[in-house]
Amino acid sequence: MCEHANWATVCGPHAVFVAIGSREQFDAIDLPAIDHRQRESGRPVLTKSIEQAGVLVVLQHWVNDA
Repeated sequence: MCEHANWATVCGPHAVFVAIGSREQFDAIDLPAIDHRQRESGRPVLTKSIEQAGVLVVLQHWVNDA
């Protein structure tokens, strides 16, 4: 993922994935985060999600630990 790049992908009528390149912007969103680096090796991503009206929105921040 490019640093500070934002993008969104709509996966049908029930799921939207949004990547947030800036960690500061990602942290400002008032939802609990899951650190997948601690749960799944090789997945350097943090996620936050919310579901409303049958649509799941997954917010992602890909961590660059280099």
